[in-house]
Amino acid sequence: MSTLKVNRIEAYSGSSVEVVGLAATASNALWSGISGIPAGLVSGSYSSSMSTRITAQENFSSSIDLTFATDADLTNLSSSASTARDQIATDYIAADTSLSGSASTARNQLATDYQTADTTLSSSLATDISTNADSISTLNGKTLVSSSIAGDAQGQIKVNGVNVNVLSLQTTSNPTFANLTGSNLLVSSNLTVQGTASFQYLQSITGSAKIIGDAYIILNNNTPTERYAGIAVYDSGSAGVTSSLEFDGQNNDWFYEYSDDGGVTTDHGVVIFGPEYSTKGSPTYLTSNTVPKSTGSHHIVDSNISDDGSTITLGSNTSITGTVVATGTTLVSGSAQINLASATGIAATASFATTASFALNAAGGLTAQTASTSLTMSANIAYVVTGTAAPITMSLPASPTVGDLIKFANMDDRATLLGRNSNNIMGLAQDMTLDIEQVSFDLVYVGPTAGWTIYGSRALS
Repeated sequence: MSTLKVNRIEAYSGSSVEVVGLAATASNALWSGISGIPAGLVSGSYSSSMSTRITAQENFSSSIDLTFATDADLTNLSSSASTARDQIATDYIAADTSLSGSASTARNQLATDYQTADTTLSSSLATDISTNADSISTLNGKTLVSSSIAGDAQGQIKVNGVNVNVLSLQTTSNPTFANLTGSNLLVSSNLTVQGTASFQYLQSITGSAKIIGDAYIILNNNTPTERYAGIAVYDSGSAGVTSSLEFDGQNNDWFYEYSDDGGVTTDHGVVIFGPEYSTKGSPTYLTSNTVPKSTGSHHIVDSNISDDGSTITLGSNTSITGTVVATGTTLVSGSAQINLASATGIAATASFATTASFALNAAGGLTAQTASTSLTMSANIAYVVTGTAAPITMSLPASPTVGDLIKFANMDDRATLLGRNSNNIMGLAQDMTLDIEQVSFDLVYVGPTAGWTIYGSRALS
């Protein structure tokens, strides 16, 4: 049961006030100090013991005041605690300074000891690695990494034959590489190189055409270290067959190279270009129907020979060192002349023909030879038989060639025998006796049947 002390009730309403838990009995309540109590509010008598109890309670409260500290006591205690705190701080600083110096010394010694131990350990490890290099792939009999680590798909590496996905590079990723190298690199889709790329050998297993979306393919040689550069074609369907178009950095030539035995033997040819010109975009071409000629360098130019498909035209003086053979019936037509002044002979065929306007130069151009004794004649010489003491024999060549010409004149009044030398004369296997003085003619060998044929026979008197 608790004690309730009510100093006063200031107001009330109604006819009664009920104090719950406090019965108005002499042993529980003291009403003697309450004045003006309405009638019917409190009933019962007051005991003197109540007053005694209240007095005892007041005496107990006074003893409590003596037991607990006063404000002065608390002030003195706070001052004492502050002094103790300051002393603790001073002691701590002194101890910390001393400890820091000791710790610094210990730290430096520890660093020295660590560096010495690290150097010794590194040296020991290097020795162990060098000594056990052959066993580095295994550890306690367990294989660490075997075979290639290349995975079977993009975003994978292979560890001991097992594909392992690399989380940052999945099979559907589109990676960007700052530097990309590899001996076997498969790109199944587009590869975009925004910087520079170096490919030692670019091979396509599938597909027949490669599209390079740039204006130029730039190849590099470095003379004399790398003298040649170019485009090489490897025929994968024919073993060992290659063909290349290459640039020679030393001679500044483009040339062709071919091999059918894998490069053991090769043949080459210099590339020849058309007429040279100095302004890019303003080319010079060969003239239509003109036969080109070499300039002795990389270029060819127009010659003085043209061919329109039916006529070959020589636009300058022509020097012939060999034999001119005509398959038609006319060798020279029109008003042209053949100058024999510097020639050593004329080759003609059985179909040799002249026109009314054709004329041999009066100078003749053949080597002339006189004869007064028997001899064997040679082709392309003009022979004149002069006065002789007795008849002589002028034998024709034993092995003539079709077109061989001999000019013959008999200035002697004695009979001269023209010996056939095993070849026919005018289709007859007979020698020919010249019994007419001062006669001249041409002999042309036209073949084994007709033999030597006589042209332009006439008497000089």
